[in-house]
Amino acid sequence: QNANDLFFAEPAALHRPSPLSRNRLTSEWGGSRGAGQNESRKLDMGWILRQPRELLFALGAAVSVAVIGPLGIFLDNPGAADLSDLAPSMAVLISVALTVPVFFYRLGSLGERIALAFPIMLFAFFKFLGFYGAAIFLGLKDSVAVSAAVIGLLFVCAASTAPFRRVNRERIILFVFVVSGAAAAASMTFSLYEIIKRKPIGLMVAEELTKVIATPTAAADDDLPDIIYIVPDRYASSTVLREAFGFDSEVFLNALEQRGFHYVKNARANYAKTVESLASTLNMTDLEPLFQVMPADSTDRGPLHVMIEDNAVQRVLRSIGYQYVHLGNWWEPTRINKNAHKNYYGQRGFSNLSEFDRTLLATTPLPWVERHFGKGQTKECRRLRSQLDYLEEIRARAEDGPIFVFAHLTIPHDPITMDAEGNCIKPVSYPGSGISWGEFKGNYVAYVEQFNRRILEIFDANRSVDRGRSMIFVIQSDEGPYPRRLREQPFMNMHGFGLDEMRMKFGILNAIYWDSSRYGRPYLTQTPINNWRIIFSKIASLEIPLVTDQRSVVFRNDHYVYDVKDVTEVLADPESNVSALLKAETHPAEALTPR
Repeated sequence: QNANDLFFAEPAALHRPSPLSRNRLTSEWGGSRGAGQNESRKLDMGWILRQPRELLFALGAAVSVAVIGPLGIFLDNPGAADLSDLAPSMAVLISVALTVPVFFYRLGSLGERIALAFPIMLFAFFKFLGFYGAAIFLGLKDSVAVSAAVIGLLFVCAASTAPFRRVNRERIILFVFVVSGAAAAASMTFSLYEIIKRKPIGLMVAEELTKVIATPTAAADDDLPDIIYIVPDRYASSTVLREAFGFDSEVFLNALEQRGFHYVKNARANYAKTVESLASTLNMTDLEPLFQVMPADSTDRGPLHVMIEDNAVQRVLRSIGYQYVHLGNWWEPTRINKNAHKNYYGQRGFSNLSEFDRTLLATTPLPWVERHFGKGQTKECRRLRSQLDYLEEIRARAEDGPIFVFAHLTIPHDPITMDAEGNCIKPVSYPGSGISWGEFKGNYVAYVEQFNRRILEIFDANRSVDRGRSMIFVIQSDEGPYPRRLREQPFMNMHGFGLDEMRMKFGILNAIYWDSSRYGRPYLTQTPINNWRIIFSKIASLEIPLVTDQRSVVFRNDHYVYDVKDVTEVLADPESNVSALLKAETHPAEALTPR
């Protein structure tokens, strides 16, 4: 990204076209007619080469600036994006970079200056966060800060046309072209290096881990239950809710028990973050084989993303006749699933763009203006509510045959967008929303209360539907909430967590409902790694052994997801020496052989 801001060049001694040559060019664009037009028609060279050099330099500079933005996002998020994310954005921006200057240049005079200044304008457009940051630094807030940032951006865009009033404007645009071209070349070089250093063996191991469970022999179609699997992201365990947030969840847990749910008291996640937690749960396996082949300093999340999208659960269920309905969110690995028969995202708009596109768009004023002056503040709330409403009717909507519904919900994950009654509120995060940690915890509890109420309504509505088949309903959070220190330092080394931080991050909810008269009481283990093994052992004719080594593992931070430490002992024994265990030089657990 530093290369994106470097400006160095050695402009050549070029001059602005003479009035005669400009008149000839005007005629080529369809302006004044005469000898110039006739002469231009005799030229055999390509269209591009017939354009004025200053316009060619402007087009080259605009294309360079257009690729710098996406490449910057790619480099700032190592391993989280690939070429399939990069290509669409670059294609659109390059098209804009080639058409906008040409359009304005044809208008002559002021239009020419706008065309030549367009690369600078485009660069400023994608540096909107700099303008917004300056407004915040000056003490402005919320919509006032956004307004000031937009005014600053417009001023820079207007001022950028001034230098092109000069006679030597071709030299100026050449300078811009050389600088932007150098920055784009540097970004492309670093991006290529990032791609090359990724290890194919990681993808190979990931693909093998999605096949640890063979396709079972299914029961008759009429005997297959509908399966609804809900993942409320960052829903804390009852102990964490009580001790860290001052909220007693016993009323909710009792309501689950009264409906026939079974849950694990003080359940803990196998992994501290969603990307590894879902990869493990949806493939019913420990990730140790992947850790063995991926370097600790690797930033390539590709293998984990493959395990999430092409997971064993959906493969097995689809193979025995299930219709797969996927409800994702703005997090790219679960936003949509290509294997699903139906994807339901909810409210559309900016929020339905890919995570890469939204990250890129967030560097521009568009989502900021929408958020503060349009309906952007309630868009995520409305999207979530539409998903919850959809889930409430999912079995009533279903066609013949069993359904598998996987819903990864960003509730109570922040930004918090609803109060306890389900009313949309201004999105709340910590830090960043101007509230204290105590106030944020209060908002989190309200979000949990809203989820508790809605999930009971969703369950009741679906259980009341007579589809001639039973239902399995699972509520399993993938990770616990972020401790305060991790929120304030998002890339801190999580190996340095204290005991309370570790318990907060790993404490989850894991509850399952099924027809106990048919399947008996479910044998739930301390972690969710066995959830699907238990389910498959009941709906298929094969007995599937459980994973007995239920480890909990924390990685260093969001960049280094393969630099892991086993914290099972810490979470199992509160009196253990956290610091001593986490300072171990080697991974304390042996590799688990997938079964």
